[in-house]
Formats: sequence, C-alpha cells, structure tokens
Amino acid sequence: MMFAFRMLWRELRAMWRQMAFFFLCLAVGAGLIIALRSATQNLRVTLAKQSRNFLAADVQISGAYPALQAARAKIDECLNEFPGIERTDIVEVTTGVIAVGRDNATRAVVRAIDPAYTRFRPLQLVERDYADSLLSGQGAIVTQSVADQLQLSDGSQVKIGSEIFTMRGTVRREGGQESPFAATGVLLVTLPDLKKTGLLATGSTGRLSIKLLVGDDPRRAEAVAQALRSTLATAGYAPLIETARDRQAQSTIGLGQAEGFFGLVGLAVTMLGGIGIASVTQTFIRQRIRAIAILKCLGASNGAILGVYIAQMGLLGLAGGAFGWALAKLAQWRVGPLIAARFPFPIEFALTWSAIGQGLAAGVAVALAFSATPLLGVRQVKPSALIRSRIDGAPLPWRLALAVGAGSAAALFGLFVWQAGSAKLGQVMFIGLAAVMIALYGASVALLRSATLGRRIPVFALRYGLAALRRPGNQTLAVTLTVGLGLFFTLTVRLLDRNLLAGLDLAAAENLPNLLLFNVLPSQVEAARQLVQRRLSVEPTFIPIVSARLTALNGQRIDFAAIRDEGRRAALDREFRVTYRPNLDPGEKVIAGEWWDGTPAPRLEVSLDSFVQRNLGAQVGDTVTLDIQGREIVGVIRSVRQLEFRRLRQAFAIVARPGVLEQAPQTLIGAVKVDGGDLAPEAVAPLRLDLIRACPNVSLSLAGDFLKTVREIIGGLQTAFAVVGSAVLLSGIGMLVGAMAMTRYQRQYETALLKTLGARSWTLIGLILVEYGALGTLAALIGGGGALGASWYVTVYVLRLEWLPFWGDWLIGTGATIGLVALVGSLASWDILHKKPLGALRGGD
Repeated sequence: MMFAFRMLWRELRAMWRQMAFFFLCLAVGAGLIIALRSATQNLRVTLAKQSRNFLAADVQISGAYPALQAARAKIDECLNEFPGIERTDIVEVTTGVIAVGRDNATRAVVRAIDPAYTRFRPLQLVERDYADSLLSGQGAIVTQSVADQLQLSDGSQVKIGSEIFTMRGTVRREGGQESPFAATGVLLVTLPDLKKTGLLATGSTGRLSIKLLVGDDPRRAEAVAQALRSTLATAGYAPLIETARDRQAQSTIGLGQAEGFFGLVGLAVTMLGGIGIASVTQTFIRQRIRAIAILKCLGASNGAILGVYIAQMGLLGLAGGAFGWALAKLAQWRVGPLIAARFPFPIEFALTWSAIGQGLAAGVAVALAFSATPLLGVRQVKPSALIRSRIDGAPLPWRLALAVGAGSAAALFGLFVWQAGSAKLGQVMFIGLAAVMIALYGASVALLRSATLGRRIPVFALRYGLAALRRPGNQTLAVTLTVGLGLFFTLTVRLLDRNLLAGLDLAAAENLPNLLLFNVLPSQVEAARQLVQRRLSVEPTFIPIVSARLTALNGQRIDFAAIRDEGRRAALDREFRVTYRPNLDPGEKVIAGEWWDGTPAPRLEVSLDSFVQRNLGAQVGDTVTLDIQGREIVGVIRSVRQLEFRRLRQAFAIVARPGVLEQAPQTLIGAVKVDGGDLAPEAVAPLRLDLIRACPNVSLSLAGDFLKTVREIIGGLQTAFAVVGSAVLLSGIGMLVGAMAMTRYQRQYETALLKTLGARSWTLIGLILVEYGALGTLAALIGGGGALGASWYVTVYVLRLEWLPFWGDWLIGTGATIGLVALVGSLASWDILHKKPLGALRGGD
C-alpha cells in the first residue's frame, strides 16, 4: 500500500506541469456548474417561499368581472361545504386617472378592496396607520408612483371615471415587504365607490379575484380548489383557480430548464479539459513506458500500476472540482450581492451542497472517462521494452478499446442527462456535441494523412510545417478539438445574440406601432379614432380582442391538473386573447391546412399558432371548445400558422374566421403608427387627457416604454452570454497553450537541429505559422460551420425567428481564431527560437 502511495505522489509531481492548463479547464467548468446551479436553486427556494406572499392567499379564483360575478352563487354554494374559510373579493380595472386642477394624467390600476383585505395583506402607510374609514366617502389610497406622477399629497383630488376621489394616504409597505406594485401605479378604493365610476358597466375589462385562506394544510387547499373546479365546470364556468402550490410551480417555470442549461455549459467547459487530459495522458504514458517496464520487471502487476494511474486521474478531477468550488465561492462573494439587488424581494445567493456535489462529481467523472482508454496502454507495455532502442507502446486490442470507449461514452451520456435534468435535452446536447467532435476528429485524421502529400512542395517552410503535424507525440487532435469546440460554443452564442437582437430591432423599426390604446369598447371606436386623428393626424388601426379559455379538444375536457410538464400546462391553462380577421398577417405562414377566404362563416373556424398546436396535440380538422365569459363555443381548426416575429404586426395564438365572434363580449386595441420614431411622453399628453375625459376606461401606452424594457432584458442576456462565452473561449486558449506545452521538448530538439543545419529565425517562424495556421484553419472551419448550424436550429425552431447568418461576425470569429492559434503557437515557441542549439542537442536522446 505504501508503495502505491509513494508511486502516486511521484507520478503526480512528474506530470503536474503538463496537466496545469487542463486542470484549470476542469476547475472553470466545475466552478460554472457550482455557481450557476447554486444561483438557480437559490432563486427556486426563494420563489417557493414567496409564492404564498405573491398570491396573498391559499386559493385564488380569478376571471373577467362580469363572468365571475355571474358565477358567484355557485362559488358561495361550494365554499359553504368548507367551514372556517376566510375570504376577500378584489376587483381591478386599468384606466386613466386625472389630477383635478392640474390636468396631469397617468395610467393606473384601480383596485377595489373590502375590509377583509388587510387580513390577507396588511397595509402600511406613510406617516399614518391604515383604517377602513380612510376609503369611505370616495377616499383613495395611492402608491408612491401615482403620487409622484400626478404630484399628489393628502387631500388632493383625482378623477376616476366619472367620479372625484380624495387622496388619504400613500402605501409604503404591503404584507411586511416593500409594495410589489409600487412601480406600477395603483389606487385602492371600495367596491361601491368603484361601481359609481361607470368603469364596471357593460363591456368592462375589469377582473375579479376571490382570495381564500383555508389553513396551513396544503391538502385542504387542493381539496377546496378541486371542489371549485368541479362545481364551476359542471355549471359551465371556467375561471382560473390556483393554489399557492400552483403559483409556486408557475413562478419557477423555466428555472429547471435554466439550471439544466447552465449545468450543460459548465459540463461542456469541463469536457474541454477532459479532451486535453486524454491527449496528455496518452503522451505521458508513452513517456513513462521505460519506467512502467522497470516496475513490471520488479514484479508489479498491471492492476497495481493501472490502479495508481487511475487514482492519479481521479485525484486530478477531484482537485479540479475543489478549485472550481473556490472559484464559485469567489464569484458568489463578489457578484452575488449585485445580482440580488436586482430582485424586488430579498434573496441571498449561497453555494448549495447539491451544486457543489455535482461540480465535484463532474470533475472526477470527466477526468476518468477521458483518461480511461489512454491509461489502458499500461497493459500493453512489456518488460522487454527496456532492451529496445525504440519504445513505442503497442496498440490496444480493438475489442478492448471499443468496450472501454463505449463505457466512457455511456458515462458521459449519463452525465449529460443528469446535468440537463431531462433525458431529451441531454440526448440532444450529447448527440450535437458528439457530432461536432466526430467531425473535428475526422478532419484531424484527414489532415494528418494529407500532410504526407506536402513532401513535394518546393517551399521548405510549407513542406516541413505540414510534416510537423505528424511528429511523434503531436497534439494535432487535441488542438483541433479544443479550439474547434471553443469556437463552436463562443460563435454559436454570438450568432444567437445577434439574431435575437436583430429580430427585436427590426420589429421595432418597421412593424410595431408607436402608440397603443387599450380597452377600447366597440361603442368608443369612433370617438377614439377622431381624437387620435385630431391630435396626431394619423389613422389608428383597431384590432378586436375576445378573452377566452381552452376547455376541451374534440369534445374531451382538458384536465390541466394532469399535465405534468409545467411549460406545456402554462402554455394551455391561461386566458387567450383571440381576434378575428379575414387575412393573414405579413409575419404569418400557414404550415398546415388552408386559410379561409374573406367571407364570414356561420360556424366558428380557428387557426392555431404552431406552439399552441404542438402543446395541445391538435390537428387540422379537430374541434376545440372556447369558454368566453361562461359561454362555450365549439370551433373547427382550419389551419396551423408559424409566426415570423421579425415581420409580425399582430401576434395571436388563436385567430378566428369572421362571422361568429363579432357578437361576443370584446374590447379593441388601437394601434397608432407615427413616422419619425418613438413618441415623447409630452407629445401624447394632450391626447391622454382627451381620452380620459371622453373614454375613461381607455388607457394609452407608448410602445417605446415596452421596447426599452425588452432591450434592458436582452442587455442582461447579452451580459450573461458574454460571460459564458468568455469562459469557454479562455478555456479553449488555455487548452491550446497546454497542448503546445506537451510537444515543447520535441519542438525544442527539432529547432536546435534546424538551426545547426543553417535555418534562420524567420524560416523557423514560418514553419510554426504553417503548422498552427493549418490547425487553426481546420478547427475554425469545422467549429464555425457547427456554430452556423446550431444557431440556425435554435433561432428557427426554439426562438421562432427568421435566421440570418451574419457573415461578417462569422468571418471575424473564424479569422480571429486562425490568427489566435498562429499567434499563441508563435509566442509559445518564442523562447525556443532564441535558445542556443547546443543545450538542446546535449539533452536529446
């Protein structure tokens, strides 16, 4: 046992310099796994804790005010079967609000509450305590954003609809935390006072939420929710009923996928280190053949020697994971508080033991999987190697090599599935990465074989530079794989980033309106049209909107609770905004079925977006049932559309043929396109005042505000992509330097010989540029080609955008890679070029 430990320590000291760069790649990859997985797990736990606060109830029933008001009797009847339930009813309407005497106006949410509201979410006001009497006699409590925009103070008056309200307080905190709607703009009033404003009249877009506290047992909450769903469905109503657990699941949708993606990114960087380990292990075993032969002559068995080297690689992987743990801790300490400050609720980022374990396990697994086949070369070393002048290792039997390679591939596949959290995603990523690696490997082999064709090239630098690719112990395969994969990841991220931003920018510049009018009633269309024409001298376009829920497919009720996939359930179990029109939008393309002609139809016909169609599992000719404020209508699916967001003007998941929905309760959106770019707030202030006076329920929104928010989000994504891409790129550079270090002795000896034979420095530099230029060109073409394919697939099939190749970025990326490989190769060989040849020749074989 002591012999094994002493040998292990001696071998580690002998090879640590050669492994240093690959060790760092393992550490960076493991650190990414630990840091990014910990961040998503922290966010998941925090959202789970906050879910009940967000919902402010154990169970919530919500829907359009008229429809849910009609179902109130059934709701009361069902709740009578569950004693001890606390309840509050909340009605919300989005509308324009005017400061009386100042003509300042803003868009805000008017929320009608009852005395039980504060038991669900206690209110803290600025400089006073909350009391129900503050809202009596048309009193209002406002959030700070409304007070600032309208320049209000206690006693100020605001006009809501047709009524005047008096401000009697400002919300500071709600439910023990900063008000979550502080930046949105909310006014709290009583329901009787809200009804006086006329905003809840026929055609209102108000929403009613009934919140319930049923106790601490989540099973009772599920029982209440299930009873409500059954009772209301039987009566023909389909409101949204959710529990705190449902809200928790919805709030964490995407975190699982994000955690899996981040894990795969870290694993990919770790695999770069693994590729280098495989190469350096093969070279190291070749260098240690004489020492292994001596050990076998002294009686050491294959198993004992192999065990030492396997333990050595396991320790290397464990040490890489541990160093990655330290890097993740440093990132959490420096970056964690900056990220936490961007959230509207308190969150603490700390490394989780689960993520730490996964990072350490990934480091060990990758190191062992990639070194397994090269380490088996120990078995082929014979004691007779001591008396031979040439001591090349014998090749492995192909059956053994195939079996070990298959085992390593299976282990890596399991690692991919584990990190992705999904067998399908892990399989896709593994196959994609394997395809790129196979292409790079095949290209490397082809380059090695074609290098012999350069023997007749008259230019010495070209002839010898290509021949150097086949030198003993060459790292052609390692350099090609690492550089190619590094470029593949980095350039894929860059092209995805450009396509995503191009889609948004082109949409903003060409198709999106400058101004939107929400909640326009059919009776208000003409008045709103005249006001827009008078103030802005343009003709608005009005788009009808009908709110509906999907309840059945081919007559079979959809059991949303039975859908386990959270993303699929969220895509279907929601309120859809349905429109009707005779023509296709320029950004839509029919991919199944046929579009209808312009004539109205007596029976409902619909066209589904391909995303909804896939999640629903519907086909052309199937029937879907839509619940429109308690009334169910059956429609036939006539076509499936693919949305091209770069050219899209109207994005609707469900579009109906004219002829049926015209009689359904609906509102309209007014779209206004003014030449000259985004409109300034002061330019639309007169129109806002006119609309609030003539149509108080209509709210006005600048599209530029929305685009600004979207661009801020995309900016954050750009930063994240840049960080990940930089980590991959730096790892690739480290791998390149490490691979060159492996052939340093051989290149030093060859350079000394060439100098002795009269080669000049510029000739030697030319040899290096040819060798590494060929490697860089090969890796850049394969990695860059893979990046084009990957970015096309994700852009078209995941982001559902029109794909652009961005050849300028592609050429810069591939050209810079070729130049970088040649530059690093030259710099790594610079000191060798200036050494005297005598010392190198004396140390030669």
